[in-house]
Amino acid sequence: MTKKKCALLDTDFISKLHITRKDDENRLIDRVLELPDYQFVCHEQIAIELGRHNAAANRWLQRKITEGAIQKFSDGDLVALQRRTYGKNAIAFYLYDLENACRPFGETYYKQYYAKLEALRESSDEHFLEELVRCDAAVGRENNLGEIKTYLLQQVLQSWQDIPLYLFCSDDKKARSSLVNAGGIPCISAISSFYVLKERLGIERSEAKLYFDSWMMFHREMGQTDFKVHRNTKEMQLIKMDGYEIFNRIYNGAVTILKNGNLKLRSCDY
Repeated sequence: MTKKKCALLDTDFISKLHITRKDDENRLIDRVLELPDYQFVCHEQIAIELGRHNAAANRWLQRKITEGAIQKFSDGDLVALQRRTYGKNAIAFYLYDLENACRPFGETYYKQYYAKLEALRESSDEHFLEELVRCDAAVGRENNLGEIKTYLLQQVLQSWQDIPLYLFCSDDKKARSSLVNAGGIPCISAISSFYVLKERLGIERSEAKLYFDSWMMFHREMGQTDFKVHRNTKEMQLIKMDGYEIFNRIYNGAVTILKNGNLKLRSCDY
């Protein structure tokens, strides 16, 4: 990696911003990749999950991986990085990171699905990875495996190379908070990406509005028109606000972004 910062992409972030588009050729996720100084990365589990839920977004991801715009890491890649850093103790450190990644999703999660790997600390990488695949299969779908692999990737990258990491991830508060709190790294959520792109790329309101119309159309079909922001009070309460009101406040300079990826109002008028 030669970039100054590393951005970890998760399934929901890619999917929502791929759906959000100005027209058929211009999707918001492509504008995110224009952010300077970032190396964009993801775990291969993200591609697996996109393939299940959004085939078009997965095709986009595979193309970007082939082009080198996004770097995909497999568990084999992570073990290899651990070998370079920790030598014969690579699997032990991998398991330590994996257990940390499981902890936000329950104290028994690691023991339930991955305890059998503890006996393989001195096995060959090939044997260990074969068993890991079986353990992942036992986790099943819709059980936070994508988030766990992303947090695992974060830990390994932090050990391997000392560069700032950012998490570009879900608007699901529980999943996002678990990763941000556990990993201690800044986050950019899907809706706060509009703020970031305005501030970092200077996207004009008129262009951003075309993307935001698409964003609102998608969410309206899901029955959602309001999104949560923090009030500018000592208690920092989360309140619901109409999406277009949030958009207008972004472009009026009336919000800022918090480390957890949430948007916060600058004034106390709401």
